[in-house]
Amino acid sequence: MSPASFEVTLGVLRLGYNQSLSPEETLASHVLRRDALRELLAANAAVTVTDWGYANEETPHEYVRVVLDMLANPQVTAAAGAALGFVGSLIASAASDAVKDGLKDLVARIWRQNAGKPKVQKVVIDAGNGVVVTCQMESGGMDVTVQRPGAETTVRYADD
Repeated sequence: MSPASFEVTLGVLRLGYNQSLSPEETLASHVLRRDALRELLAANAAVTVTDWGYANEETPHEYVRVVLDMLANPQVTAAAGAALGFVGSLIASAASDAVKDGLKDLVARIWRQNAGKPKVQKVVIDAGNGVVVTCQMESGGMDVTVQRPGAETTVRYADD
């Protein structure tokens, strides 16, 4: 990890992780998640994957852990700034501006990728210092929960 970056851990549950799926459906969900993670992270110049965990394995897993090195000054898109400003405001005392901007950008990318037709079930982003952002895909939207030392807040984003 370079001095101008910070480490973030993503924990990602595949679609149908809490359902009884056939082996073929389980593998299809695992591959969908793998491809979604590759797309999500490759499209972000501010992110370097340092550990893919089980995401790229041929054997399906319900949960994978991916470790990222994020640049300290990512360009946050206009969509992330307006729609997800609450992420930064909720963690204001627990994280630096770079971490807040990086989290807003990452949550916005997850939202855009999964709006309408989710590719993953749940993403848990651990930014350290007690800051955890959980994106839970639900029917017609996404619930975003921000945990920080001493508090937790959930906001729902619905598909238009």
